[in-house]
Order: sequence, then C-alpha cells, then structure tokens
Amino acid sequence: MKQIRELLKTLCAEYGITIMISSHILSEIESIADTVSVINHGTMVNEINMKEIEQMNLSYIELSVLDIKKVAFVLSAKLGLSNFKIVGDGQIRIYDSGISTHELSKTLALNDIDITSLSKKAETLEDYFLKMTEEVGNNVETD
Repeated sequence: MKQIRELLKTLCAEYGITIMISSHILSEIESIADTVSVINHGTMVNEINMKEIEQMNLSYIELSVLDIKKVAFVLSAKLGLSNFKIVGDGQIRIYDSGISTHELSKTLALNDIDITSLSKKAETLEDYFLKMTEEVGNNVETD
C-alpha cells in the first residue's frame, strides 16, 4: 500500500496528474491527498485543501470520567473554560489550548473527580467529513 501511495504522490507532484479517488477509508485519503471533496448523497458539500483542514481542525484534550456533570462544572466554574463539548457518555473534549493536561488532571483530582482516560488528540479528515455531512443533514431537516 505504501508503494501505491508514493506512486500517486509522484504522479501528482512530478507530472501534474490529478487523480480522483473515492474511498471510505479516510485515513488513507488523508495520507495522500492534497485536496479533498466531501460528497454527501451525491451532492458535493465542499472542496478544500488538506492544509486548510489541518489549520481548521483543532487539537483537543479528550477526557473520560464517571461524573460528566461535575467535570463540566469544574471546567467552567473553577478553570474558567467554555470551549468544551460532551461527545459521549462520560467523554468530553476540551478545545481550549491554554490549559495543559497536567493542570487539568491536577484540578480534577483536587475536586475528587476520577479520570478513566486523558489524552491529547487532533481532529482527522474523518472528523471533518462527519462534521460537514452532519451540518448538511441538519440544514436539510430544518429547511
């Protein structure tokens, strides 16, 4: 697979050949494409350069805890954070780049919050794709 990726990159860079690839394996597309088009139910939603996606997609801290309400309170009341999102049962993403994982874990521990996992992550092409197709779906439902 690596050889095919390198061949496709070479064809594009050295020969100026545009190659269209349709795939549901977005991690592969992310590793070879310089421009992507998001197509949802046969309609092109957006065409964008991968560098723009990288700049738009934020790094975040993903946190898994048992008491999500208590964490939300501590984040806003004790740490003054507002740029966070509850993404699942017991999972929260903190998009504020001004807080370190060390400061976060220390503050949560001091407030008797058990952390089941804590990691720094960045959004992927798949995250971008899901965000774009969800926005289109939401607009269709409300129109």
